[in-house]
Amino acid sequence: KLSSYLLTSVRMQHQHQHQQKQLRMPAFERWLLDCKLEERLASSKLQTNGSGGGYVDPVLPMMMNHNHALESDATKRLIAEIVEVGVPTKRARQICHELCAQCKRAVRYLRELASQMSMSAAGRHYRYRIELVVKEEKKKNMKKKEKEKKKEEKKKKRKVSKAEEGA
Repeated sequence: KLSSYLLTSVRMQHQHQHQQKQLRMPAFERWLLDCKLEERLASSKLQTNGSGGGYVDPVLPMMMNHNHALESDATKRLIAEIVEVGVPTKRARQICHELCAQCKRAVRYLRELASQMSMSAAGRHYRYRIELVVKEEKKKNMKKKEKEKKKEEKKKKRKVSKAEEGA
């Protein structure tokens, strides 16, 4: 969705201006990889300072600070590439602003999905543990009943053998 948004937004702008140059997919891929690289460098600095942590998407940049994302080197390069194909700077910034916003929403959605999946996994694990406990209790109860039954049988045999001895 992100790449489609970027490429169609720039293409729509071109249709109005009848330009020949077009933004290609590598521009989006470069932006994505550069953003992720900048994010990893920033997070490694945070981790050395004792901060950071939480959900990190393996592909999408987090875009936690939206204004910072627009001022990142990767986004500035993408804006320059969009301007280079004939899109006005203001419109290029708007396109990148929306691209960053969509990326942020996608990461938020994936974070919620991961949380739900982990809760679901935790729920399955919890149910599994309960089932194990119930099975163990049933086994204990069966063993207890078997022991009681054997004791009763021994008592009956003793009574029968005492009765036979007395007769």
